[in-house]
Amino acid sequence: MPRGRMVVFASGAPAALARTLPWMSGPHAGVVRKSIRAHDPVADATLADAAGSLTELEALEGVPA
Repeated sequence: MPRGRMVVFASGAPAALARTLPWMSGPHAGVVRKSIRAHDPVADATLADAAGSLTELEALEGVPA
């Protein structure tokens, strides 16, 4: 399955393929980053991984970084 996609299973409905919305590009990205910095002992690594994942996903989908 391509990165950035998910399969949604709902009771009584056929499975559906959907696009994910990474938290790093969502409306609450700043609040999530602040929470990670406050509660994750390896916050720098976590945030760096998130940035790398977002860059990779944008490249796959042809979205300018």
